[in-house]
Amino acid sequence: MSGEPGEPVVLAVDAVSRRFGRRWAVRRVSFEVRRGELVLVLGHNGAGKSTLLSLMAGLIRPTEGEITVAGRPLHGFPGRVLREQLGILRHEPFVYPELTGFENLTLMARLYGRPADRARVDAVLARLDLSLAAHRAARTYSRGMVQRLALGRLMLQDAALWLLDEPTTGLDAAGRALMVSLLGEARAAGRAIACVTHDPDLLAPVATRALTLVDGRLAADEVTLATLPTAAPVAAPVSAAPGPGGAP
Repeated sequence: MSGEPGEPVVLAVDAVSRRFGRRWAVRRVSFEVRRGELVLVLGHNGAGKSTLLSLMAGLIRPTEGEITVAGRPLHGFPGRVLREQLGILRHEPFVYPELTGFENLTLMARLYGRPADRARVDAVLARLDLSLAAHRAARTYSRGMVQRLALGRLMLQDAALWLLDEPTTGLDAAGRALMVSLLGEARAAGRAIACVTHDPDLLAPVATRALTLVDGRLAADEVTLATLPTAAPVAAPVSAAPGPGGAP
């Protein structure tokens, strides 16, 4: 099963702290995320989740400690190489509103140096249930459609590590179910995923561990049901079984 102790460590956070002025937002946090793991990052508002995500993404530097990706210090990567290793879905999805869904994904794939042939982009749009809206401007999309389109960017980027900030934001019930399925597929394909969420019950079926932050410190690191033999199996990888297109 992916995520077992024998799998390679993709992300290692070692005694990381971050201070803003006199306030410690994150204090001596340590954990690892292995290939095929989906680790939830939980905690109340102000617990340090967003700061920790920014640290893991390399957007801010630790005051103390070190973060490594694939065994290499995070801030030692050239930008191009880091883009190949790390995919980020933040609370603000950052799509181009005047471009169509197809154009958004084609552009992003090219920026990341990934194949952007029409068949590949169409397959991802179909799996996102966005085929019928593929050639509409993204500004006409609902919030949930935009969120799915943003995830498509990560699917095409094909990075080893995904960092997600509230990925179910703006999704209706069908969209949330699709997001859970897509994250399960990403796990099965060997992605290492760290996900900040306020909705752990929804993602628990495909998560392997749950970290809980309290006042910037790691208060709990618990195995979840997805790692147990009785857990429901995750779906097949996206590239192996693209789903049919659907209504926007």
